[in-house]
Parts: sequence; structure tokens; C-alpha cells
Amino acid sequence: MNATFINRVNEIRVLEDWWNSGKPHFIVVYGRRRVGKTRLLKEFLRNKLHIYYLCHLTSHDVNLSRLVEKTGRVLGLKGLEKTRFNALNDFLELLSTIVEDRLIIVLDEFTYWVRGSPQVLSELQQFVDEKLMQTRFMIIVCGSLVGIMHREVVGGGSPLYGRRTGTLKVEELEPWYVKDFLPNYSKVDRVKVYSLVGGIPFYLQLFDRNISLNQNILNLFVKKTSPIYNEVDFLLREEFRAPQVYISILSAIARGENTPQKISNIVGIDRSHISKYLKVLLDLNLVQKIIPLWSKKGYYRVRDKLVNTWFKLVEPVLDEIESENIDIAYQKILDKIDIHVSQIFEELVLKYLLYLRRIGKLRFTEIGKYLHKGVEIDYIALDEEMRKAYLIEVKWRDLKKQDIERISRQLDQKAPYNLLEKYQIDKIIVARNAPKNREIKTYTLKEIPI
Repeated sequence: MNATFINRVNEIRVLEDWWNSGKPHFIVVYGRRRVGKTRLLKEFLRNKLHIYYLCHLTSHDVNLSRLVEKTGRVLGLKGLEKTRFNALNDFLELLSTIVEDRLIIVLDEFTYWVRGSPQVLSELQQFVDEKLMQTRFMIIVCGSLVGIMHREVVGGGSPLYGRRTGTLKVEELEPWYVKDFLPNYSKVDRVKVYSLVGGIPFYLQLFDRNISLNQNILNLFVKKTSPIYNEVDFLLREEFRAPQVYISILSAIARGENTPQKISNIVGIDRSHISKYLKVLLDLNLVQKIIPLWSKKGYYRVRDKLVNTWFKLVEPVLDEIESENIDIAYQKILDKIDIHVSQIFEELVLKYLLYLRRIGKLRFTEIGKYLHKGVEIDYIALDEEMRKAYLIEVKWRDLKKQDIERISRQLDQKAPYNLLEKYQIDKIIVARNAPKNREIKTYTLKEIPI
């Protein structure tokens, strides 16, 4: 497995700025499971005086005693492990009288400690309120259970609300970093990898660069011994004590039943109650709401790439996998892979268009999908200042000259001229491969830095 630490330049810089300030800090670091939070923190901790403790879903006394023991061992404080503490704040207060140096204390997977012993929140709050500012400590709490982090650590009802001096949400890597994990794969295959697992470093490292993509798909998504096979189930059961409704909603959205009414019909929950479940899924970044241009109504899509892959490609063939009909399951996944990739390619293209705007090669002030009465354009980008509009079509296939001409005519037919009457209209086609065209700007995978 490739263990190279990829990117995270901005995150490291933020952490270093807090450290170099010399001030006491209470920092919250959170993000999705497997996104690389622990690896990020361990890179940051290099050559710094620190206590790193991985919390467990066990009793308060056990977590506290293990933290005390680890501290005594790391700092060389003999006999500390024999000292009994009733609360986390008591231990931290004693530590502050012993250690005058700059010290980082990391409580990783803090949400496990919170889930088993909620009183630890008030104990930490007491130390932060009463003693932290008199120390040179940098306390970092880190968690993967995003729901608990929202409710209990950064949310308005938490005892720790308003106490943190900094928050760092660790996001997945941008698609451009897939090449660092799989440098010998073609761009086509890298797009497919990104469509399957997104920019989650742990999953990207599972792809063996020395075998074909199809063989990796077989090993990772069809074989029950794969580390990915039960990953989505574990992820959802960790976040939700009763995950069945959320699983049903995610499955419905992945299959295209992506409006509240359609979801309600599939799941069997009253339309008026669906919104609260969708809000939770939005907060956890598991789904995303898309609101087309000039529209008040939107639709939902599964945002998390592995969750999306599971419900679109793997869940439909679970019977075959469980029945050991591996070849059948594998072939069904391969048969659907290009349709699956084409939808994610649209998202990737949007990131690329935003990148072109950032470096000054394309100018627009607003971009979004166009969807009206069954007429759809992948994206329309508007430059309000120059009164220019780009009609953008994305195709996950190799195009010929006649294909470009046909797509151009279709865009002419679909364009909402009543909404764009004051705009100069240009057309852009983004495809896997396509010849250059004098009249229509085309981009291909050759230009996209994946």
C-alpha cells in the first residue's frame, strides 16, 4: 500500500500558524472517516513536544487512566500512572503545573470518548474556561463521527460551544491528486478511480498500481474479503444509531429518486418528515442539494463517492456476491461503470471549469445546471459584467467532428433564449476526447490535470 503523505499543504500551514503563535489554543479538527485526519496530525506533530492519545469507546475511567499513563511515559513523569483522577480537567490542571513548555495534547477520535462518557465535554470545558489561557498548551480534539462533532463539540448546544480558538475541517483531496497515488494509470482510469472512491486517501491507497483497474474493481468491490466491502455499512452505523431510514434514503437518491416527493414514495415516510432526514445527510456531507439556475426547486444527489458507488453499483449485485456468483456480479458492475463515471465526470468538469476561472482562462460570475420541463443543459456559465453566457455540454466519450456539430445544434435548440436575450452566447463541449473546432471551444482529458 502506498503510504506517501499527499498534499495537505494548506492544512499543515494552518496548524503551524497556530503553533507558532505561541498562544494557548483549543483546536477542533474533524472530517469524514478515512479522510486522513490522523495522518495529518501526526505529520504536524513531528519534532514537537506532544501527547497523542487515541480515544476508545470505553468507560470514562479507562480513557482517562490510559491518557495519564501515556502522558507519564512520554514526558518521563515517573509515578504519574499511579495517580488517580476523577475528571479530565483535574488531570490537565495538574499537568499545567508540571509542564511549562509549549505542549500539544491531541485527543484523537474524541467522539468515541464523548459517546461513551458525555461528561468529558463539561470536564474539558471547565479546563478550557478556567486554566487553558494560563498555559502554553495547544489542545486538539479530533473526531470522525461528524454528527457528534456537530452536536456535541462545535454545535450551539455543546458545553464547548464558543470555546475553540480554531476549527479545521479536513476535506477529501481534489481529483487532481489521484495521479500521485496511481501515476502509471491512464487519465481515463484515474477518472474512473475518482468516480468510485473520490479523494479519500485511505481508499486511493487500496488501489494496487501494479494491476489493472478492472482487477482492482474485482478485488475491492466484489470480493467479500476486501477492506471496502463493509465500509459503507460501518460508516453509516457509526454515524446513526438507527441507520435503516438513512440507508433507504441514500439508496433511493442513488437510483435517481432524488426529490423529496419521490424519496417519500420509495421510503414510505410522509413528505413533511423527509426534510429533517435530508438535512442530517446534508450536514454530514453524504448528500448534496443541486438547485438549477433560475429555479427555486432542487434535487438531491449522493455526494460521498464511495457511498454513491456502493448504492449504485454494489448493492444491486449483493445477492450474486453473497451467493458466490462473483463473475456475474463483476460483469454487471463493469457493464454499468461508464454510466456511473459519466455522472461523476460532470462534477469533475465543474471543478475544472472553476479552476480555469481561478487561473484566468475562463471568465464567469455564476455557473449551474439548467433544467426546465424536461430540457437539460449540463451547465450554463454567466458572465454578468460582460453579458456573456456559455452553454456547456459534458460527454464521457470520444467525440468526432459530426458529434460536435450535432451537440452544437442540440444546444441551440435547448438554449433558454428568453432568459439569455441580453447575453452573447458561446458554446463549450468537454469530452473524454474530441477534435478541435473553430466555432466551439472544446476541452478534453488532455487538458484536465487528473
